[in-house]
Amino acid sequence: MLWWTFIVLAVFISIIMASGQIPTFNPSTLKLLGIGVLTTAAARIIDISDDEKFKTDVAAAATQALQGNAAPIPTTLSRDQKSQGFWLDILSDKSGVSIHRLQAFIFNLVFGGWFIYKSIVSITAASTKTLATNIDKIIPDIKDNNLILLGISAGTYVALKIGENK
Repeated sequence: MLWWTFIVLAVFISIIMASGQIPTFNPSTLKLLGIGVLTTAAARIIDISDDEKFKTDVAAAATQALQGNAAPIPTTLSRDQKSQGFWLDILSDKSGVSIHRLQAFIFNLVFGGWFIYKSIVSITAASTKTLATNIDKIIPDIKDNNLILLGISAGTYVALKIGENK
């Protein structure tokens, strides 16, 4: 979500600075931001659920220990492990580099680069005399199939994130 928010905001501000006009977002940009919001919200819900399960498991193990039963103490969550550096942290879970994280990273990087490139090329032609209808065309229109691809990638990330702390 942060990635696309910064990119869209940078393009939005650049258009305002180049033309003095406020562009209207096309539906594909709003869908793109929506994918980011839903992915972030779903990932956060999973994290909260994992936190609650971890706390419950630790409490159950402590209760078992007080009763004299040997219960295994739960291990830490994936996010509580020592940092291995920014890139490995975002690309891996406790099992190492994960394909779902790598795929989401690559797709967002490629589409983000394309979005920035297309915006820069279009902004160079903008001026204060540019018509408002042309200003609205500066923000690239992402085709539905590409949005579906980004959505599938995000959905795969979320679905496989569920098992990261199991």
